[in-house]
Amino acid sequence: MDQTGCEAEFFQPLQAYLQACKSGKTTPPFIPKWDVLPLYKLGALALAWNESGFEKQAGELASWLMSLEKFPTFWCSEKEYDEKEFQKIFSQLPKIALLDGQKPDFTLLEGQSISTVTTLWGNKTPLGALRTKNVEIRAMGPQSNTLQFGIRGKGSDGWAQSYAYPEVWLECKQRMDLDQYKLDLRFVGITNENPLSFSFYVKAKNCQVGNDFLRPKSLQRFNGELSKIIFDDLVLEAALPHKVQVIPLAGAGCYWDCEFLLSFEIHPFAPQANFTIHCE
Repeated sequence: MDQTGCEAEFFQPLQAYLQACKSGKTTPPFIPKWDVLPLYKLGALALAWNESGFEKQAGELASWLMSLEKFPTFWCSEKEYDEKEFQKIFSQLPKIALLDGQKPDFTLLEGQSISTVTTLWGNKTPLGALRTKNVEIRAMGPQSNTLQFGIRGKGSDGWAQSYAYPEVWLECKQRMDLDQYKLDLRFVGITNENPLSFSFYVKAKNCQVGNDFLRPKSLQRFNGELSKIIFDDLVLEAALPHKVQVIPLAGAGCYWDCEFLLSFEIHPFAPQANFTIHCE
């Protein structure tokens, strides 16, 4: 796998260690480590560890990676998303003997018709993802007017830092209530000079806004105030009306291969949003 950016920090030391061992050179002990990367790159790292004799660390990493198999966009920026590479790597993970170990900071919630995952860790990556039988919210998170999306760093105590504006933080509270997903967000640091929205990148066939239907790849879009929107069998409702934009996308080649962008404006004088997501 080509290595760019921070992933080289984890692959190259292993390569150097193995080369030194092969040539008989004295080398310090290798300590396997990882950080926030797309799941398929973490899967490749687990395979490399396993093939290099670090079966315990590989088994612990592969174990929680497999629990996220239905969320290929987790910890994945828009430019790094590669569905074919994800499928290729994850098809090989069963060769690793899975072991229980310490898991990173993510929350996985499973209802009868809805599954979600969220995290406070990121690097220009989603706060979370959600899926039903027919619809995927492949990425959800804070976004600036210039489309700088996602969170950064390692948050804690329910708080995550926005990628667009380091001074803006959001508190995330969530629960699954009778197969309804409840997401409550509170922001600090938003100003009129640095406006922020909370956005959902959605893979769906249809989008219903009131009595109107939007289609993927069309020029028709919605810009107005509303609290409820429907994607196929998924209903997303805000507790209060927000200024909203719905933009049809191409469905392939960018934006996690999604068909719609849905953005809720977060007003600096009422910096919160409360969402309920359920199936019809």
